[in-house]
Amino acid sequence: MGKKTRSITEYYCDVCDAMCYESDMFIKVPTSKFDMSGGTAFISGRLTFDGLSDSIVCKACQYEYLTKYLKSIEPKDEHTRT
Repeated sequence: MGKKTRSITEYYCDVCDAMCYESDMFIKVPTSKFDMSGGTAFISGRLTFDGLSDSIVCKACQYEYLTKYLKSIEPKDEHTRT
């Protein structure tokens, strides 16, 4: 009988402590523009919790805080971007 040792890595959001995936910290949004090769272009980024290296922010927290951010930068007048 052989011995096997397994390692399990679990990821938790640094904001709400919910279990999440390592890839949750990455944001990739397709645009209506195309890249140099003719494929879809993306706006991408990584959300982190300040003060922690390699921090993870789950999708629910991303939605909550990005929504707050978007509301904070909403135009105050009737002008809209076209």
